Amino acid sequence: MRLRHNRRFDLEASCWGKAREEVDPYFLVCASRWFAPLEYGDAEAAQLRVSGTLTADDRMAVESVEEVS
Repeated sequence: MRLRHNRRFDLEASCWGKAREEVDPYFLVCASRWFAPLEYGDAEAAQLRVSGTLTADDRMAVESVEEVS
């Protein structure tokens, strides 16, 4: 999650295919850069990219959700 000074946020959730885990057993511990593009050739990979603002009581007000596969 990225939180900006104006209470805006960007959040990303990524999922890679099982093949990546089999090739690199430490992948989940040493995850790649945030907001990086999905890797070429992983048909099971997907990302959800969410943006919005934090309200006065620190709740997330979601403005957009994009699914990238």
